[in-house]
Amino acid sequence: MAEQLETWRTCLHIGGDEVGATGAATYAVVSPASGRHVATAADAGARDVDQAVAIAAEAFERGGWRRRTAASRAATLHRVAELLLERQERLALMESLCSGKPIRDCRAEVAAAARYCRFYAGIVPLMTGSTIPVNATGLDLTQRRGGRREADGGPALNWGSSHIPWSPGASRRCSSGGWTSRNVR
Repeated sequence: MAEQLETWRTCLHIGGDEVGATGAATYAVVSPASGRHVATAADAGARDVDQAVAIAAEAFERGGWRRRTAASRAATLHRVAELLLERQERLALMESLCSGKPIRDCRAEVAAAARYCRFYAGIVPLMTGSTIPVNATGLDLTQRRGGRREADGGPALNWGSSHIPWSPGASRRCSSGGWTSRNVR
């Protein structure tokens, strides 16, 4: 598996399509643990970002995600969880190689991402416009109803430094009314 990752190349995902960066720009991903080149990643430039923002704005205006039924949104989030678990070993290996973290920690992060997706899938049908305490560390969810314009693309995973989809974007996209996360402690 590690041999395959040495030639691993990424692309940009814009509007549901896999595309290269403008001008074929890339950068090397080097493992901080070994100093070894483990991947070549597409390097988005200003034109790529502008295109992605324009497509996201258009998707927002169409409102496809928010117009889906709660059951359909929940099914999508359950499917994301299944796919994460099906690919757990490969995702964990890629994260370990790219971040330098121990593989066991990365496996746990992928499993946690799947749990979070299932959690959100489970609460989609229960939305009542109230604050839901998620855990003791201070992240709560509040469903907003009415006049607020919330982002509402598809469920987004924030793959910044880990595989855990625990971003305000991911939580907001769970409902037609929009979720916002807030740190209350």
